[in-house]
Amino acid sequence: MRRGSNGPRVGSYNRKVVLDAVREVEGVSRVELAKRTGLTPQTVSNIVRRLIDEDLVVESGQVQGLMGKPRTLLRINEAAYHAVGVHFDPHEVTCVVVDLGGRVVARATRTPRPGSRPSSVVTLLVKAVESALGRAGLAPESVVGVGIASPGAIDAVGGEVIGPPNLPGWGRVPLRDNVAARLGLPVTLDNDATAAAMGERWVGGASRSGSFAYIYLGTGVGCGLILSDQVFRGSSGNAGELGHVSIDVRGRLCHCGNRGCLEAYISPAAIRADLGGDDLPPGGPQDWSEFARAVAAGDPRVTRAMDQAASRLADATVSLVNLLDLPRIVIGGRGLQGLAVSFSATVQARVNAHAMARGARLVEVTPTIVGENAAAIGAASLVLHSSYSPHLAALLADVP
Repeated sequence: MRRGSNGPRVGSYNRKVVLDAVREVEGVSRVELAKRTGLTPQTVSNIVRRLIDEDLVVESGQVQGLMGKPRTLLRINEAAYHAVGVHFDPHEVTCVVVDLGGRVVARATRTPRPGSRPSSVVTLLVKAVESALGRAGLAPESVVGVGIASPGAIDAVGGEVIGPPNLPGWGRVPLRDNVAARLGLPVTLDNDATAAAMGERWVGGASRSGSFAYIYLGTGVGCGLILSDQVFRGSSGNAGELGHVSIDVRGRLCHCGNRGCLEAYISPAAIRADLGGDDLPPGGPQDWSEFARAVAAGDPRVTRAMDQAASRLADATVSLVNLLDLPRIVIGGRGLQGLAVSFSATVQARVNAHAMARGARLVEVTPTIVGENAAAIGAASLVLHSSYSPHLAALLADVP
């Protein structure tokens, strides 16, 4: 049954509301916090006092108000705690250590061998984390935990990756628990697009508040959803599979078993096949970064292919916006920097010309502010978010 929240649960939630408000604004007074959070000044003062005692918040100067004594400004102590983020991709493992502000303080990369077994990948992930932490030189108690962002389907409850793309024969692998056992740290596992969206939300602060979708273009096409400042994962943790929205029900056979999926047309492998596949010259473009370089060099075939990919992505995004009434779309992914601006422009023009609510509002479509390591930074942000941001589920949970 659904029950109300008890005092400790509300207190913990309010603490995270205040901390999140301090994090979003660089320099905010207690009076402003009360206005932003709707809490009483006394409640805010009590919470701030505890946050300062915990070294999460520090006082950083004063500002004179319109009347009365100067107000003391507060900010997050970004160096107080850190999290590790790992983007597990079949082609490269990227590991970052970030502070509370989402700033990368150390990184490490590893390259899996083709067809790597799960045990080998676990060892690779562990070594990458240990290397990044060694470079960061942090006190062990300042590390909150490790987040892993993985492509493909996941079992959120069991912490398993399920048949990740380009790793045939993996089946179900308990990646979360295997890595946690080796590292001795709490580990979180999530989809890479969801992680990228959370990284955008955490790093972007107030500029990325509210609701948006993060379209992640990598080996495939993923979509992370932030709705009213809360991560939306769906009942199994696998919401946002934009790449498997059909744009042609009688179209190409996708690796998922369905036909006409967006991913079957605009993944790098599909685009390369359309360009001629093995008939391309040695060293021809194979991923987003190489496509971007070919466009910059004036290759007309690749330029036409990128225009078509952007157009197909735009068509699928119209459906996404119609379904969720989103005010913002963010586009990112590894190697996409040289294409993100043109893709965003194409998607924005199509959405605002064809979405059902086009007369009621404009949708902003923009490249990511986090960069190509969005999934790794987002994986770390998932750890920080779960520890330090307010979650409505904590108040609305069903209890026996």
